[in-house]
Amino acid sequence: MLVLATVSAGNIPYRAIMPPALYSRLIWYMEHARLEEEPAPSRYDLVFNTIGDADLAEPSLAAVEAFTARCAKPVLNRPDRVMRTRRDRIPSLLGELEGVVAPRTVRVSAADMASRGLKALAEAHGFSAPLLARPAGLHGGEGLVRAETLDALDDVRPTAGDHYLIDYVDYRSADGLYRKYRMLFVAGRAFAYHQAIAEGWLVHHDTSGMDDHPERRAEEARFLDDPGAIIGRSGLEAIGRIGRALDLDYCGVDFSVLPDGRILVFEANPTMLVHGEDPRGLYAHKNPHVAAIAGAFQALLQARAG
Repeated sequence: MLVLATVSAGNIPYRAIMPPALYSRLIWYMEHARLEEEPAPSRYDLVFNTIGDADLAEPSLAAVEAFTARCAKPVLNRPDRVMRTRRDRIPSLLGELEGVVAPRTVRVSAADMASRGLKALAEAHGFSAPLLARPAGLHGGEGLVRAETLDALDDVRPTAGDHYLIDYVDYRSADGLYRKYRMLFVAGRAFAYHQAIAEGWLVHHDTSGMDDHPERRAEEARFLDDPGAIIGRSGLEAIGRIGRALDLDYCGVDFSVLPDGRILVFEANPTMLVHGEDPRGLYAHKNPHVAAIAGAFQALLQARAG
């Protein structure tokens, strides 16, 4: 496997789905790619473009596009399809799909923020409160704020770099809790990976408090075993539409389910983390599903290698 990577964050965490015991991996960091250093085609069977964060792909994009355009070997996750998953491009890619809500998202430059401020930019783009402001290229809620009024944006001290302004959609469930789901796509086929349930709107699995709530872990286990029973048949069909629209060999979607059954998309891209759990730990119920994702990806590699 020839693995195209970036020296920055933003690579697909591929070790769980492509373990070194099964694959010889040649890692090529594309910011420093030079034609004379290009690996000989006889050294690899497939190319896996693991540069999966469109926000962080720009420094290496020209080199990746030039190489994949001339490469005669099969390429997984072609760069043009990855670039369509930038947050401000997701509404046009997924927003018209039946049963899917992709909130309006606008990217604003660091220069405009410095000269005009977030409030003026939000007003210029027609946003109303509440809305989200988040730094481009950061994950895990780092730097993400929810402004309850436009005036509150005057108090936001954004981190460096471009930011996204996003319409906030209330996704509380009937019990007052917030639920976030993750499903992975391998060649368009959807696999459930995890569910997080929390009291607050900013939900991440590792900070959601799931450790202290066995009933929430039990609900996650039911979702993994039968996603349609939790998100509904129409929700599962909408997830299938998302996978087909993304049209990537490997990617994922983080989402919730609105009261009317529609799928609310938080993000959809290839950089979704998948990893095994302690077989004696609280989340051991995830391991068979991680194995299914890895098995599907490895079958895809075999098929693409011919």
